[in-house]
Amino acid sequence: LPMLPRLPRPLERIASAVQHLHDMEVAHGSLKPSNILMDEAGDITLTDLSMATLRELGFVPDAPTRQHLLFMPPEREYHAAPELVGDVFSLGVLAYLLLTGKMPFDDPDPEARGIIEPHDLSVEVAAVLRRELNPQLRFRYQTLAEFMLALKPDAVEVNREGQIFETKRVLIGLDGGKLAADGAYQAIIHPAMVQS
Repeated sequence: LPMLPRLPRPLERIASAVQHLHDMEVAHGSLKPSNILMDEAGDITLTDLSMATLRELGFVPDAPTRQHLLFMPPEREYHAAPELVGDVFSLGVLAYLLLTGKMPFDDPDPEARGIIEPHDLSVEVAAVLRRELNPQLRFRYQTLAEFMLALKPDAVEVNREGQIFETKRVLIGLDGGKLAADGAYQAIIHPAMVQS
């Protein structure tokens, strides 16, 4: 059974807020932790939205902060108008941070970043993040929907006694740790959920 991501609820809510902007063809352009507020109920508010408009008018700080550079896609010029695909890259950085507790790279210079090596993640999730954080735009997900669908698949392959089944109806219980003391089970799927 492939280990599916247990996406942090804040990531899903941030993605939903960003998608709302993208539906109106507005790029945030400055997605980073300091521009995301979460209340006690877990509701997300994106701040610094005025930067998208101010950038278009040419009113931006002279130089980006280190944090801004770490979340900015490598192909983007700081003073250029933000693009939707840039928000997807920034969300990829946030996803990596939320899933691992670490930044995917420690150098804000895109030339020095290289390919990330996600630790403590399943092969499938690591591949999604590696693709999204690739320095080459053409290899990355082009929309937020593509990226989130890759992280939250709508179908699962189940290996049961040597046979592989794919199912779209999945009820999975995942936990950050093991579901059995001996570590034998990472997920529980009811046999009735497996379609042949």
